[in-house]
Amino acid sequence: MDNKIVDANDKFLEIVGYTCSELENGKLDWFKMTLQSIDIQMKISLRSLKPMELIKILLKRYISIRTAHNYQIKACALLDEACFNGVVLILDITEREDMEKALKKSEEEHKHLVNYAHTAIYEIGFKDQTSKSVNEAFSKLLSYSKEELLAIIPFDILDDESRKNSKNGLKRINC
Repeated sequence: MDNKIVDANDKFLEIVGYTCSELENGKLDWFKMTLQSIDIQMKISLRSLKPMELIKILLKRYISIRTAHNYQIKACALLDEACFNGVVLILDITEREDMEKALKKSEEEHKHLVNYAHTAIYEIGFKDQTSKSVNEAFSKLLSYSKEELLAIIPFDILDDESRKNSKNGLKRINC
């Protein structure tokens, strides 16, 4: 197996940043276009693959010579006994990775805002009636540590009337 890509559609060529001319001239090498750390794992997987058997690859990134995108192989299959021909499904995961990074940043900012807010904030899991999180202001207000508050059943810190009103309110919203 010489690792040359002999046929590809326009989208694949766009993904990896090569032209039809470069494909026709044998310039596309399967292993040179991927991250080195994944190559060993991929070669072992390909050697054990039997014709028409599908393998799923968790992550194999293509190095595009002309773009800053990340691509992931989702599955591949060999088509013949000699292991010379195969088919690969590839997805552009750049947007998903960008969204994951933005979500993580947003979650960190939210957590920071809640933790350092001057307003007492106490997050409760209504369905299982557990304490989810508590900020420093709430801890100071009740003179309990955060750990103590998280170990308490949320309704236990309420007086009888507040507990009754809270439980009735939860029943109205089906929690």
